[in-house]
Amino acid sequence: MSGNIYGYQFKEIQNPKKVVNKIFSNMKQLETPGADFKTFVVGTKGTLADHLALRTQQRLTDVYGKTNIQFIIRVEDGVLTIPPSGTFTPEVTP
Repeated sequence: MSGNIYGYQFKEIQNPKKVVNKIFSNMKQLETPGADFKTFVVGTKGTLADHLALRTQQRLTDVYGKTNIQFIIRVEDGVLTIPPSGTFTPEVTP
């Protein structure tokens, strides 16, 4: 991949219900001039099932699905990856 890449990370958000709101309120952290591709990484409590029930992927895709922002959300039993296309790819950790 060519171009500039920039990222921002939250170490841990205790309540999975607050993940999307925390991301929305901190998107300004990704406003770096010249960054062609941006990654927002979040470590949180909860499981893949919790985040599916909370519609985490859908809420982020509705707002940022057509942007150059990728989301990586680490949960207790895997990783939720939402690339710039908005195509959701959960990965279960064995």
